Amino acid sequence: EVRQRTHRSADGLDPQRLPTHAAGMFIVIEGIDGSGKTALSKAYAADLERRGVPVFWTCEPTYEGVYGSKIRAMLAGKGPPATPPEMAMLFALDRLDHVERVINPMLALGMVVVCDRYISSNVAYQGSLKELHGETRAQWLGWIFLINVQAPPPDKEVYLRARPEVIQLRLAARGGSLELYEKNNAHRMRTLAIYESMKFDVEIATSDASLDECLAT
Repeated sequence: EVRQRTHRSADGLDPQRLPTHAAGMFIVIEGIDGSGKTALSKAYAADLERRGVPVFWTCEPTYEGVYGSKIRAMLAGKGPPATPPEMAMLFALDRLDHVERVINPMLALGMVVVCDRYISSNVAYQGSLKELHGETRAQWLGWIFLINVQAPPPDKEVYLRARPEVIQLRLAARGGSLELYEKNNAHRMRTLAIYESMKFDVEIATSDASLDECLAT
């Protein structure tokens, strides 16, 4: 059974209540690697399309952007390593490029944009590259938020929660080589802790939920 906690309202996920005006709507699906966010975000976009809602699915980091291609190479272990501030800035620059090239134009066309990862991923993943505590940790996370200040906030942000042991099994079941952040369990747990400290519009536990159950939430 899907467990859901809302901080404001989950109504924005109801296709019957999605706006059809020219401003469009921006929905972000967040979660740690292995939470099921990519499968769910694609399935949700496909479900909206079947219902006749104009929708566009996208993701971060981007594949085609100049900054996104650099990030993808680094995550695959190619190229020189970057410092935590450099990585945080690269993700933020890729986001601004993504907003200008893709997100804003699609929203201007009245599309519902469903995005796999956004600012919260930047804060959680790059925020956990430094093992900090207290005020120093808050300042570091605050800086990452600050470099994203020009990126428009989503209309609705959904967080997919999964138990650590389930995440580990899902990553192992993927096969192939793991990316940089997927290999380090200590980093993954710090990332998960930052995610859990944030507030989202909708939170869904995906560990024991089927795709149909999640889409019905």
